[in-house]
Amino acid sequence: MSKQENIQLLVEDKSPEERRRLLAQVEQGTAELPLVPVFAENNVAAAVRHYLSSQDAELLKGALSYVKYFMAVSGEILSTAIAVDKTPVKAKALRGKTHIVSQVLVGDVNLVTGIYAEDGVFLELAKRYAGEPFEAIDEMAIDALEEFLNVVHGGYAVELAKGGRETDMDIPRWAENTAPSAPQQVQVSIDTAFGSFRIVVAEEEFIPARH
Repeated sequence: MSKQENIQLLVEDKSPEERRRLLAQVEQGTAELPLVPVFAENNVAAAVRHYLSSQDAELLKGALSYVKYFMAVSGEILSTAIAVDKTPVKAKALRGKTHIVSQVLVGDVNLVTGIYAEDGVFLELAKRYAGEPFEAIDEMAIDALEEFLNVVHGGYAVELAKGGRETDMDIPRWAENTAPSAPQQVQVSIDTAFGSFRIVVAEEEFIPARH
């Protein structure tokens, strides 16, 4: 059983406020993690299937695979305790000032994935990945989260290659105050001690090109 599965069980069925408090305790090393096995993929599936019908089988399969991998590696990369919120995301647009980064995967697997977050959470993610005290979301902070996607996707491509599937990556995109626009998409909410963000998975690019 992985540490991530232990974290998932720790916060299971808790309120958003309690989940964040417990995740902060995990980061501080003061939380006593449970030792009872849990199949964390069930949480991912519950969140993902809210969006998709049986005719979206390929996107469902891709989203489940990608989000499962993201959860397995990103907490360590970001030095952050994370947990899937199995409650389906009802509104596709976040409130307030938001940022989104995306990257296209092309080849034997064709997906577009990204991170969608409110201003403060996006900034904290960039700070944690880069290990830099960014005070505002500037070009360096955006570059940090685009690089984070590159790292996650590079590892995911290696995992896919083990199964004989080759995948390349396009240059990441970023947008401000733009909700994901793909007609067929999945959004899964991820909890942290400092707020929540969303993983977005779609079959086509959901951020307009910058001119």
